[in-house]
Amino acid sequence: MNSSTAVILFNHSTHGAGLKATSQTTTTTDLILILNVFDCITRVLSFLVFLLYFFLFLVSKEMRRTGLLYMHHANLASLFYLLMWLIYLFDLPSQLDLVYCLACEFVWSLLKYLRPYSVALMGAYRLTAVFSNRLFKRINASRTLLLAPIAFVWLVCISLALLAKHAFSTTHSIMCFDGYSSNRMSTVNYLIFTSVLALILPFCLILLIYMLIHYKLKRSMRKLNGLNKRITHGDKQNNKLMAMRKNDKINSQLGWMLFFYTISFATSMA
Repeated sequence: MNSSTAVILFNHSTHGAGLKATSQTTTTTDLILILNVFDCITRVLSFLVFLLYFFLFLVSKEMRRTGLLYMHHANLASLFYLLMWLIYLFDLPSQLDLVYCLACEFVWSLLKYLRPYSVALMGAYRLTAVFSNRLFKRINASRTLLLAPIAFVWLVCISLALLAKHAFSTTHSIMCFDGYSSNRMSTVNYLIFTSVLALILPFCLILLIYMLIHYKLKRSMRKLNGLNKRITHGDKQNNKLMAMRKNDKINSQLGWMLFFYTISFATSMA
């Protein structure tokens, strides 16, 4: 093999390697683009679903029942989160960028805590209905007792958001997200802090609530089945039995809803 042939073969192999690298880069870029488009479509559809949900809230008296207050609160937090994200689709005037980023930094951080703990509050409300019907009725009869847990959740979430920011001396990134710091370790510590307190802890809490509801419902159903065998079809206790079964069915459905709601939130945590 002479020198000119070697040069030609070398150039050919280098060109082939370059084409392969370019192809891999293009494939990765296309995959990222597809995922971003899918994420965008999913969020927009979710936003439309929440808008429909709150439209039904306005037009349906049944949707404005006291027992759905905590569910509305949790869904409102998710709706606001999606609304914040949709704003990123539009360009902001330059004079508003700084103000917007400062506001977004805190709101993004707040929503990381508010969304899961609102779901936990919804579960705790139903847990009360399962374990103490007397306390459940007392809460529903008092507007103060109904709103106090929501105020407490907001206080906790605001405190955690402020604590994380000042403890790790973070600010907003170029994209106005929270948790940025020129010190890389501060950013890592902030991420660990929020992951534990905004994802792992509330996830375990909601899962525990779900398991307690499921356990209590199983025991209640066994008692109901035993009661059903001892009473006759025309017995006056049949109405009570039917009411208990209806409540158990509602609580069971809500338990599953809480479970899947939590799974969905955990996978979309950002």
